[in-house]
Amino acid sequence: MPVRLTPAEETEALKLGSSDIKFLLAREQVEESLQAKMFSVGITTMARFAAIAKDEDDLKKMLKDEFELDASVDLASRVKVAGVLVAFKAASSRSERVTEIEGEMSAKRLQKPLPMSEYTAMRMAWEQRYWPLEDSQTPGRSYVEKRCDDLESGDFRHEPLTSVLSREEDTSECFISFWDSAGQLQLKKGGSSVPEPSNPEALRRRLKLMGTLMMWLGMRHTNRPTLQNLNPQDIEDFLGYLLGEHVWLLTGRAADGSTVATPSWSQLLVYEAAIRRRAFSRMMTDNLTFKEALKESYKDPVTKERYFTTPLALAATNKRPLAFNDNFEGDRSWKTRKAKQGGKGSKGEKGGKGGKGEKGAGKGGKGTKGAKGGKGKGKGHNYCFAYNNSWERCRTRNCPYEHRCLKCGGRHPLYQCSNAESPAAETQGTPE
Repeated sequence: MPVRLTPAEETEALKLGSSDIKFLLAREQVEESLQAKMFSVGITTMARFAAIAKDEDDLKKMLKDEFELDASVDLASRVKVAGVLVAFKAASSRSERVTEIEGEMSAKRLQKPLPMSEYTAMRMAWEQRYWPLEDSQTPGRSYVEKRCDDLESGDFRHEPLTSVLSREEDTSECFISFWDSAGQLQLKKGGSSVPEPSNPEALRRRLKLMGTLMMWLGMRHTNRPTLQNLNPQDIEDFLGYLLGEHVWLLTGRAADGSTVATPSWSQLLVYEAAIRRRAFSRMMTDNLTFKEALKESYKDPVTKERYFTTPLALAATNKRPLAFNDNFEGDRSWKTRKAKQGGKGSKGEKGGKGGKGEKGAGKGGKGTKGAKGGKGKGKGHNYCFAYNNSWERCRTRNCPYEHRCLKCGGRHPLYQCSNAESPAAETQGTPE
């Protein structure tokens, strides 16, 4: 039965054709009404057009029976048929050459180029479903080519964020040489890269590009269940988790309300990469959709403990601030303090005469005793700084300094002190 369309149906059918076949038919002056009929029955790509008929005679018969275009009616109809035949020959030649090149590149394990028509079709399909994309929000063509090649080969793994490019960043066209397995010198297209995200906004941009590409692949490969049902809100939920109070804004506080530890930016990037690595692994091996695998991965307690909370706790334990208080800055080890005092100050480990001791408030008087006696001038105390620091905690055997609180002089470290009064810094000697 011949194909007949209403004006409204023609308008909708013209949107179905790929850009390359539209250009080819328009160049040969094929009428839009005939193009719409061809697109409405599924002849929307160059490859399909080239395979729709065995030869010119078969194509003429199809045009006569299905599209009511008979070359024997008059000269005008003969010219219209001639235009379709010329386009058919060009499409056949191009499709054959593209198939040959793709086969050669697959054999040599090279990245196959993505036709511009497919790239444009994926972008248009996404924009029709959601909203228009700026070039900065659109995945770059080389990035899409690489992920399509990974998907075809079955090696679809997480990629570094440095390779996630937008269309405006994907501008460099360079080729690099290499030796293939047969010992022949070959050329392949070199990839671009961008710096790692250095702030939350940069991370947000990279992950949105990654999410947009995954949705593009789902729209192109509708026969792959693992790529379906992903939407922009799923990526926003992932970003909200990473940059919210559970990860980036997480703050460890002591009993007195002071901040003990906060996550570093590099630590956040390591955790984010671990989440995507697990999500892609679950998608490929367990046949979960990427939407389900991503949500399960960032809610997985083992992944968070291994790549985030445990490194955060270890970093908090080993953290060493530049200054502890007004009495001390820099290195708190007793060896360094002894070296700085030299021959002066409080007496050494086994007595001996010292010079001037640590100065306290006022003048004169007896100084602080050393580890085993001795006298010096000045006032103050001889307490161990490392013992009082929760991130150091003195581990020196036979430490020559007293393990007392810097605040009240009690037999406990400063971070466990609950006394409101300061130590008797104005008194002489050490507290009992």
